[in-house]
Amino acid sequence: MRLLVVLSPALLATGLLALALWALRVRLSPLAAGLEPLALAIGVEFSLLLEARYREARVAGAAPAGARRLAVDGIGGAVALSAGTVAAGFAALGLSAMPALRQLGWLVALELAVCAVVALAVVPAAAELLDGRRLPAWRGRVGLLGARR
Repeated sequence: MRLLVVLSPALLATGLLALALWALRVRLSPLAAGLEPLALAIGVEFSLLLEARYREARVAGAAPAGARRLAVDGIGGAVALSAGTVAAGFAALGLSAMPALRQLGWLVALELAVCAVVALAVVPAAAELLDGRRLPAWRGRVGLLGARR
């Protein structure tokens, strides 16, 4: 289940953008056609940071609702800042004279912004929702694969 919590925001964001591009009949350059793996990789990182912070708060004894708030308050700003700086870097490619680079830059910038917003909205809430009674298996463990501290 944790894997779904981490992957779902990036998959949702990339899927939404792909659907929008298809609906708008946007023709992608060969360079921009490869934007999905790049956006997925960066988008998953946002989710991993939020989910790990949620788990740290739970292991420290926070209730699920408190852990959700701590995850957003503790790492949400860093995720937003990271997304903003990476998106701005790719948006700078939007000023390129080369159409392929221009398209790639704007699309990756947009997709990363959507990934960050979806991750901030979905990951802490999904982690809380799926928390359930599995906490005893989490005690003393951190990380996606449950590596011991």
